[in-house]
Amino acid sequence: MATKTIRVGMLLLPNFSNLGLALAIEPLFIANWLRQSTLFDWEIISLTGGNVASSNGMSQSSTAISMDDIDFDIVFVFASFESHQYAKNKEVGNWLRKVYLFGSQVAGIEMGTEALAAAGLLNDKEAAIHWDNISGFQALYPRVVAKSQLYTIEPRLMTCAGAIAILDLILLWMADKVSIEISQNVSSHLFHGRIRLADQFRQIPEEQRNTNITVQSAIQLMTASLERPLSCVIIAKRVGISLRQLERLFQDQLSISPRQYYQRLRLTEAHRLLQQTALSVTDIALKAGFYSPEHFSRAYKKCFGCRPSDDRKQSTDSPTMKPLTE
Repeated sequence: MATKTIRVGMLLLPNFSNLGLALAIEPLFIANWLRQSTLFDWEIISLTGGNVASSNGMSQSSTAISMDDIDFDIVFVFASFESHQYAKNKEVGNWLRKVYLFGSQVAGIEMGTEALAAAGLLNDKEAAIHWDNISGFQALYPRVVAKSQLYTIEPRLMTCAGAIAILDLILLWMADKVSIEISQNVSSHLFHGRIRLADQFRQIPEEQRNTNITVQSAIQLMTASLERPLSCVIIAKRVGISLRQLERLFQDQLSISPRQYYQRLRLTEAHRLLQQTALSVTDIALKAGFYSPEHFSRAYKKCFGCRPSDDRKQSTDSPTMKPLTE
């Protein structure tokens, strides 16, 4: 049972997820309300103070971080789009290292985890990264063990892939810091149900969910060999059917040929690396299995409407991959 108010810092980096902040704060508010006491006292902070814009355009007021104010029990770091621009800020890194050194627990939420990695707090440790950012994150921070799971929990460090997984993490943390009972009561009020395990998630694109096991196996082979693409003949052989059967299955179930789908996967990987890393366009083309820069540029522009060199920023107005159904 908590014997004192738990002081919580919510550090916002510009373009943070407004949903993420709400999922972190609302459980704390409900816990205070249910107990009719201040179990948690949270403060919204940022690099410069004032209003901080979220990715959806809404703003949140904040106070500026201070090297003299490090007396937090835990600091949650929130970031989403354009995280590279702010995660490596020296003042942010110095402040995070100091609060950690002086005993605070630190948690990276969504791309807020990048700020922890940039500060060196996650070297040789596991970190939960959103499936859409994991390849780019791993390229930037090779010393961090990036995991495609909901969250990671250590005594002093936590990470969360973001979105609804934030609620799972907060409720687990609350159970440890206050009580299982209050965590369960908060979960009930939020209609959350059972807290998910860290690895209780498998990202399956919507377009693949109604495909049969043969098509799924073929896609797994494609996904595992983006840098060195296999021929569709070899893929068909490995899943135990003829090339013609493979082509028929893809056309019937995905309305696209296996060769086109494979290229789509490779372009998606290139898209992520272009937006999320500082790798050169040539290096990214090779990592996505394109050995001709000209071919890569033509295919990329056809898919995303711009040249690869013009798509180096992960922002809300950057191009995205269109669904197969469009």
